[in-house]
Amino acid sequence: MLQLFPGMSPRIVRSNLAPPVQGCVLLTFGAGNAPDTNMEFLGALKDASDRGVVIVNVSQCGRGLVEGHYATGVALMEAGVVPGADMTVECAIVKLGWLLGTGMPPAEVRKTMERSLRGELTETSPEGQYSLTDKSFITTVYRTLCKQSAADGGGGGGGGLAGVDQKAGVKFVSDALSPTLACSAASMGAVDELAAMIDGGVSANVADYDDRTSSKVPRNASS
Repeated sequence: MLQLFPGMSPRIVRSNLAPPVQGCVLLTFGAGNAPDTNMEFLGALKDASDRGVVIVNVSQCGRGLVEGHYATGVALMEAGVVPGADMTVECAIVKLGWLLGTGMPPAEVRKTMERSLRGELTETSPEGQYSLTDKSFITTVYRTLCKQSAADGGGGGGGGLAGVDQKAGVKFVSDALSPTLACSAASMGAVDELAAMIDGGVSANVADYDDRTSSKVPRNASS
């Protein structure tokens, strides 16, 4: 078990993952965060993973879900670290030890650590996971907003905020989200998706929350 702390030296990581270690439960910050810009730290994890060490990422927090959708989680997964979802530290240690004790190959152990065997973690469906780096997410959200805006949604916001017209509310949300969706499409080079938004009335010159516009955002920039 290796608990991260601010300023932790990558040498500590290397020494703790050195042979004959076969598995490690990595206690990270928040929703599975770690120093993802520290190449020496990530290199220590990757070297161990490539050697066959199974590293499982769980949160130091009492509650929370560790997944690989944020930038930090993606960096750890690329280094071979397995997201431990909402498993407790104790559960992750016992499960990892038991799987390694069966003689199962490291690759199979990694896959099994992400599966619920006895209800020890909450499994999420891949179909229900979206990211702003996913073209289908951008297209789905934009089309849904357009469809809802076109619908006859008046009537005092039934079930929503009292006195707020539903159609006006959807337009407000659409106006707020559209620049961000457009910037995400531009950063990925998703030309067709961006063109569809502009054809639908989204201005390429309207800035998002970070004062970027889809006409100026760098290709492959962070969305």
